[in-house]
Amino acid sequence: MHSAHADLLALLVLLAGSFLMPIVSKYIFVPSAVLLIGYGLLVGPNSLNLLADGQVVGFLYELGFIVLMFLAGMEIDFNGMRARGRRAIVSMMIICLIIFSLAFAAAYLLGLHPLFGLALGAISVGLPLAILKETGMLRSQLGQGIIILGSVGEFLTVIGMTLFYFASRYGFSLELLWSLSKLIGMLVLAGITLRAFMAIAWWNPLGFTKLAKQHESSEIGVRAALLLMMTFSTLAILAGLESIVGAFVAGALIAFVLRGKEILEEKLTVVGHGLFIPIFFVIVGMRFDPAAISASGLLAAGQLVLAAIFVRLLPCLLLLRQGLTIREMLGTTSLLAAPLTLVVAIAAIGLELGILDGNGQSVLILLAVASGLIFPIIFRLLVVKSSKA
Repeated sequence: MHSAHADLLALLVLLAGSFLMPIVSKYIFVPSAVLLIGYGLLVGPNSLNLLADGQVVGFLYELGFIVLMFLAGMEIDFNGMRARGRRAIVSMMIICLIIFSLAFAAAYLLGLHPLFGLALGAISVGLPLAILKETGMLRSQLGQGIIILGSVGEFLTVIGMTLFYFASRYGFSLELLWSLSKLIGMLVLAGITLRAFMAIAWWNPLGFTKLAKQHESSEIGVRAALLLMMTFSTLAILAGLESIVGAFVAGALIAFVLRGKEILEEKLTVVGHGLFIPIFFVIVGMRFDPAAISASGLLAAGQLVLAAIFVRLLPCLLLLRQGLTIREMLGTTSLLAAPLTLVVAIAAIGLELGILDGNGQSVLILLAVASGLIFPIIFRLLVVKSSKA
């Protein structure tokens, strides 16, 4: 088959999955990301062999990864953080840091590489945000608290991923210091960009807010956001960093500057979750090789699923002091134990660094899928049903 025709066929298979799986998800109450990974496994070379890895598939995977992390940065609720005050944010940072400490301790006790500790402690706001929207609890006091805690945790997780990447790649050497200096340089550039945006917003507030709120045929706000995403992703690559770090920083910049970002975020979500991110998850499933999982790998995945809830349980007891009931605390704990997207991202980084083999990557994919299936159901049973009773 001509290469162009093969690429078109691959795109057709990818788009078919991204269209069908969310529809199925609504009927069986399974997160669409989990179904997309399963679809990729089904059509991949390890099953029906309808989809094979190639240049176009690889490009779509990288682009989907960048868009995923860009939207992850935009999901950080800086407005909520401002409203909660410094003391509340510090307490949530303490909770997240305790979770990570316990996660690395659990990985050590289980005899696993520290990368598994990073995956075990990862906190993401993406899946909790989707579940809270589905259940109508996003605007509730509990929902807003989960979003703020998830935002703080996601920020710390991405920082941890970046530092882990450098330490694993360069060790404790001058190269590590040089790479960290380049990261700091990019953050300084982000700060300068932030100051520039704030100055523009101050001098021309109406024109600036139009980027986020105005519906027009040119969609200049969407174009500006995507340009910023690709600019920082390219700068990260040129600095020897992961492109996803630059994408995350760009998303966080937009989230910080634009207080009324909802319309722009909705448009970008349509672009990301409507096309690139579903394709990314299908390709993750396509590259998943069940034959690579050993019996010890299955046991490790099961242990990690149990550990994911336990390392969050003790720190989240502190939430009882903030007025949560035991049911709400346990529901929050379970929902924050489902960082599906970031665990998949950590698995991809581990494979790139050579830390993980096929078995190790499969263990983390299983952890992501199992946590994305089990813990949202626990949240629904503990919190949603009780609130409707």
